[in-house]
Amino acid sequence: MKKFIDIKMLLLMLVAGVLIAFGVSYFTQFSFGLTLGSIILVFLVNGLIAAWEDEHHGGFNNPNQTDSKDDK
Repeated sequence: MKKFIDIKMLLLMLVAGVLIAFGVSYFTQFSFGLTLGSIILVFLVNGLIAAWEDEHHGGFNNPNQTDSKDDK
């Protein structure tokens, strides 16, 4: 059974987000919380766009350019 969320990747992305947010807040006047929230939001939107593109014609999950289940 395929796992919906890979815990190792989730933790890796959270650690990367915290480190990026710390670096941005350290060198700029932006608050840590606002920066971390923005980074997490960007990660989520990027994941949704990548998953959406993968399902469309010629995408990673649909290389034969057939109609996907979402297009019907």
